[in-house]
Amino acid sequence: MLKEIVVELSRGRAANPFIKYLIEHPGLSGRVVSMKIERDSAWEMLLVEGPEREVEELRGLVDTSRDQFTIDRTVIDQWGTGMLIYSKWRRPATGQDVSIPHLAQDSIGPRCILRMEFAKGTLLYRIADENHDALTRFFDILQRELQPRYEVKLVRVGYYENRDAIARAIGPEDLHLAKEALSRGYYDAPKRVGVRELGTALGLSKSVVARRLKAIERKALENLIAGK
Repeated sequence: MLKEIVVELSRGRAANPFIKYLIEHPGLSGRVVSMKIERDSAWEMLLVEGPEREVEELRGLVDTSRDQFTIDRTVIDQWGTGMLIYSKWRRPATGQDVSIPHLAQDSIGPRCILRMEFAKGTLLYRIADENHDALTRFFDILQRELQPRYEVKLVRVGYYENRDAIARAIGPEDLHLAKEALSRGYYDAPKRVGVRELGTALGLSKSVVARRLKAIERKALENLIAGK
């Protein structure tokens, strides 16, 4: 049985301007949608969403905020209130900096599950593995490595919950549409907006919004049922 710990990093003082901007602008939120860890490097796809002005300012930092560990950072896709960013970095040498994915792999093992999301200036890492003692060891090492740059807090210990399955099945653009529909009241009873109003707000036709929402709802239900 997989066990999961959830670790919160807050009040961060990041050296990299890109990470610093994410932390210092609480209106931004997002998550890592995919990641690969190699021996001397790692890459991730990061979905970021927030106010248009902050998203555009962050876009300007993508190319200008590289440090000695950055191999590549590229915007794969961008829309008004969000973007998808590819980042690849070198593993820092001992004492230089900390790559949390490498730290997790070293202290827990290559089969551990690692997820990252952020909101309101706080980073949240979900780490799962069958070796419960290794999870505890990872948290102790992380706390030692990151303090006092971050406040490191263990916020949950329990059995693993695969919360990303539906989000991965839907994809970042349709996930954005679903969030807009939910926040604007499409799923309220009675509805506060319809597909026409949603389409106008998002620059999409009524038929496209209706078709995509139906597909999103079907995928969500399929993944929910499959997970039971």
